[in-house]
Amino acid sequence: KALRRRRGLSVDKKAILRAVDNELARAYHALAAAEALQLTGPPNPQTPRSGPLAAEALLASALQGKIDAGVQRVFTLLGILFPEAEIELIYAGFHDASATDAARRRSNVVELLDNVLDRPLRRKLFPLIEDMSRDSRLRAAAEDFPLPDASPVEVLRTLLLDDSAWVRACAAQLAGERFDPALRKAMLDDAEHPSPVVREASLSALQKSVPLSELVRVVEKHSCDESRAVRERARTMLAALEAALPTASGSRNR
Repeated sequence: KALRRRRGLSVDKKAILRAVDNELARAYHALAAAEALQLTGPPNPQTPRSGPLAAEALLASALQGKIDAGVQRVFTLLGILFPEAEIELIYAGFHDASATDAARRRSNVVELLDNVLDRPLRRKLFPLIEDMSRDSRLRAAAEDFPLPDASPVEVLRTLLLDDSAWVRACAAQLAGERFDPALRKAMLDDAEHPSPVVREASLSALQKSVPLSELVRVVEKHSCDESRAVRERARTMLAALEAALPTASGSRNR
């Protein structure tokens, strides 16, 4: 709003358009990751509290959150490019759509933007905000945002390196359920991530994925973690390991 009031403000249009492209590319990559992993949607009342389906739903929610945040930033940038177009009000109509009228509101937003944006911007943005299936969105955006044809394991490994700590943590949970040796290094690295949320999730995932001796070493180290949540998780895991396998304590020094 402050930018819109400053009518004479000069902006670098090319730089803003590059920023728009970057945000859209990130959003489409998140969408493609959900498609590659065949994630069906965020948690709902029928979603189990643990296990593969719970991990899939959690990661689906995290990726959707990343997409939504990217769309919000795109609308902010468009508001700078088109200060007279009341872009923030258009975004409010899109963002506030309820489940019952989401399709109608999306249609209204597309109609409003159709009168504001030029053809290249419409072609890039509209697949992300129109009422379309996930694979249809990706096909429509493929010309402007080519996406790698990666395997599910490769996609999951990339998410374990994501710049969002929450996405990493959710990816770690799914990696524990869908473990593949190609994920091992990224999972171990995430156990040392600066974010305690990532460290805690990684410890839980490693419990299902690495040899006992290695698991005990990693978990014991984090029993003195600076984060209380990580410490408690590690100590709970150690106690369970020692109760189940009394010889586990002897493996610590191997």
